[in-house]
Amino acid sequence: MGDSFESSGAVCVTGQSGANDQLLYFTSSSLLADDRRLIFISDRTGDPNLFLRDLETGRERQLTGNAEGYLKSYVYHDGQPYRGFGKASVSLHPASGRTYYVQGRQICVVDAGGNQRVLAEYPHGQMTAFTHVSADGTRLCVPTVDARALNDEEPLAIRPDYEIDERVQRENLSSYLRIYDTGTGKELCAEPVRRGWVTHVQFSPIDPSLLLYNHEWSADKGIRRMWLWDGHKHRRLRNENDGRSRADWACHEMGEREGEFIIYHGGYANKGPTFIGRMRPDGTELREIPFPPDW
Repeated sequence: MGDSFESSGAVCVTGQSGANDQLLYFTSSSLLADDRRLIFISDRTGDPNLFLRDLETGRERQLTGNAEGYLKSYVYHDGQPYRGFGKASVSLHPASGRTYYVQGRQICVVDAGGNQRVLAEYPHGQMTAFTHVSADGTRLCVPTVDARALNDEEPLAIRPDYEIDERVQRENLSSYLRIYDTGTGKELCAEPVRRGWVTHVQFSPIDPSLLLYNHEWSADKGIRRMWLWDGHKHRRLRNENDGRSRADWACHEMGEREGEFIIYHGGYANKGPTFIGRMRPDGTELREIPFPPDW
């Protein structure tokens, strides 16, 4: 992408940036509903920021003005505690063009014109992960975990020298599914997930009362990875039956666009074949298709 820019909100025509440009995480679209404009993260300013690119003209607009590096959070464990841009925090609402992100402890939103506002602030003592905005644009989920899981404010490597899930289990730490009203910024709930490290969340595309979430880097990852919360109960989605085992692994769960199924992938125990799976949100019609052994 491009290498020239002006202040936040400026429109620019660019060549090759030579910077680190990245799309948003797989739980969020990077493309606006017009199929023409694209949101991406770039460090071409020296710090990570959000940019908007018109795919037809090549014109770009810088949307945020971060100059404080990147935030310590899931994936970016080596970032700064409570300071900087949350590279793992960005989610786009394609229809409205509003992009949600975390800056320090502030939960923010910016539109395609560069107009920004602060929605809310999450508590000190918590660290964030990938966010998600509901399909109707009314709710934003910001998952957090007790900061002790990421070594509080002490420096941490990308891959820590301890198992984060094991610490969460042993020290009885919690994650929280923090859901905010995108209009008022009011925190609608802070649902605890005891002894679980939640890093991915996704509202159902057709029912914002259903929230898909995970337990990251978990032991027993064949059965403890994928969960669904309906606002009242938490339900584990993959159990030990019909040839499935806690020694399997499952990963990268997400809702299909039509909302009828959840899809995921994984691998069976003892170096068994990898597979792709699908189930309804209520856990029924679970099917897993193993790939050929050499895949």
